[in-house]
Amino acid sequence: MHFQNIFCLLLHCVLYLDLKGTTSSRITTEGNLRTLLWTTNSYDSLVRPDESVNVAITFYPMNLLDLNIADGSMSIVGFFSMMWTDSRLDWSSNAAYSSIKTVFSSAKYTWYPPFVLFNSISELEILMDADNQNPIRIINDGSCEYLMSRVMHTSCSTYATYYPFDTQTCNLVLAMWGYNEK
Repeated sequence: MHFQNIFCLLLHCVLYLDLKGTTSSRITTEGNLRTLLWTTNSYDSLVRPDESVNVAITFYPMNLLDLNIADGSMSIVGFFSMMWTDSRLDWSSNAAYSSIKTVFSSAKYTWYPPFVLFNSISELEILMDADNQNPIRIINDGSCEYLMSRVMHTSCSTYATYYPFDTQTCNLVLAMWGYNEK
């Protein structure tokens, strides 16, 4: 019985040391990767990644707060998923960081597409989180994903010709602010 207790204690120590070393190594490796991407490579979050950036945007509606047929407005809660590639954040060919598949950053430190909701009835503003702290997920090939929730108040062309059997279609009109096709 004494032997079993000693064996369990030794096994526990070995596992603890192994896990502690792995975690510490992972943190150091990720820290070195971050230094390489954002400091050594002089990453500038104000500079567009490439001449042309393809951005895929998906809107996920969560709750329709209000649809006012009389004044032609809609208030909706939802979140956007924006995906693009930033070649400056590609570390897939660097063997030293092959164990790291994903890192997270924020809009404060990483370029993101500045989209504006053009049919807003409140004000035109760049769609982003209020304090630039929402995480941007970056995959080792430079693919980036930014999720952002939002309450939006938009204009909406409404028709009540066939009331109460009418159907309303409301659009969210988005455009990239400050950039053109080239």
